[in-house]
Amino acid sequence: MAEWDTRISSIEQYPHLLAILIQAQYESFKQNSESNIRTLFTPNDIKISL
Repeated sequence: MAEWDTRISSIEQYPHLLAILIQAQYESFKQNSESNIRTLFTPNDIKISL
């Protein structure tokens, strides 16, 4: 799991969050990927799965 948190604390982080969301969506449909983001888990996703 990466150390980057999807809960942004400043507006300057918003473009990076959007880029991560797009990349995670795109990579989820690929069979082979070398991307640093393949599956995005938000804090809420992790709480629900526990």
